[in-house]
Amino acid sequence: MRSFFTSLPFVILSAVSMSVFSFDLFIPCLPSIAAWFDTSQEYAKLTISAGIVGSSLFTLILGPLSDAMGRRSILVYSQLLFCIASFVAAFSPTLEFLMMMRFIQGIGSSAAIVLSLAIISDSFPKKQAAIYFAYVSTTITVTLVVAPMLGGWMSSYVSWHHCFTLLGVLTAFSFIHLYFFLPETLKEHKPFSPKTALWSYYSLLKSPSFILMSFAPSIMIGGFIAFISSLSFHFIVGLGMTSFKFSLYQAGMMFFNALSSFLSGKIIYYWGPKKTAYSGMFVFVTGGALLYLLTLIGPHTPIMLSSTFALYGAGLGLVFAAVTSENMALSPAPTGTTSAAIAFIRGCLISTIISIESFIRDESILSLSRFIFVLVLIVMGLFLCFRHKLTPHSPQEISHS
Repeated sequence: MRSFFTSLPFVILSAVSMSVFSFDLFIPCLPSIAAWFDTSQEYAKLTISAGIVGSSLFTLILGPLSDAMGRRSILVYSQLLFCIASFVAAFSPTLEFLMMMRFIQGIGSSAAIVLSLAIISDSFPKKQAAIYFAYVSTTITVTLVVAPMLGGWMSSYVSWHHCFTLLGVLTAFSFIHLYFFLPETLKEHKPFSPKTALWSYYSLLKSPSFILMSFAPSIMIGGFIAFISSLSFHFIVGLGMTSFKFSLYQAGMMFFNALSSFLSGKIIYYWGPKKTAYSGMFVFVTGGALLYLLTLIGPHTPIMLSSTFALYGAGLGLVFAAVTSENMALSPAPTGTTSAAIAFIRGCLISTIISIESFIRDESILSLSRFIFVLVLIVMGLFLCFRHKLTPHSPQEISHS
């Protein structure tokens, strides 16, 4: 009998946490990276986009390949590539080289995020899968709490280079864990065919519900990352805050996202996806609107900015679990292809949002909060379009009917 640490959920979640570390461990280090390479804030932030673009592009191939070859070998050796790129990134001589390593990191780390959804869908029925999707979201957000605090401490007291060294060590352990304890979960292998893969993607992309249900959480996450990465420059450069102190504010915002993600599995079970998504949207919109309103009408403080944006993150946690589980269940395509398409859309939108926010806003926090509020309005419109597709009943209500 497997122990908890070698059980399938834990093996998957540990790999997912490493992928998240690659994106958020060094966010508090961005000002240090910009200073080290003597470059602008906007250019330094492209290291985030580089990793997301690498992850997004590879998922288009990874999904259909995993439906043909299986999940295990792709996930294991992608983690090895991720590990090697992390060690090499620590010795980057130029910012362009660091961007290239971040791109390769994205390719290697993409498998954990994409295939975690497919492996869960392979292994568990819809009701239990929705709970594990919530655990995936919880793992992501708990990692987002821990990673910036660790990165902030290392940037303040050691060096940003050691963030990548640490990431290499952690992913090495993750690779060993996957190699020895990850089983193959694909029950029916299908021959790989580019034509079939393209047709599967076409069947997804022509579905308005799939597109809308993929876009809404992706835009929410994009706004979340864009806000926090820009806030690092505002707090550290603008207010003279240390990287470590900023990371504590960042961790506080992430905590409420992690808490709502953790609770979302139980909430979905008792309320159903539709009520859960409605509740999450209400909290999300409230947080985005308060953030914009308070920065518009008066002086702002780090506590005010962090607390209002924490509501945004809490709403995101509820919406992500409810909408993603429904999107996976309603898809006509194989689970690997479906999760790859979702991850590709998510990565493209997140990197686009980060890039747009970096180059269109001025240095004021009001400009940043205005950008977030525009995203909130867009997500509201998308949600109103697909809300009728969400399952209205909880599993308990279905079992009693």
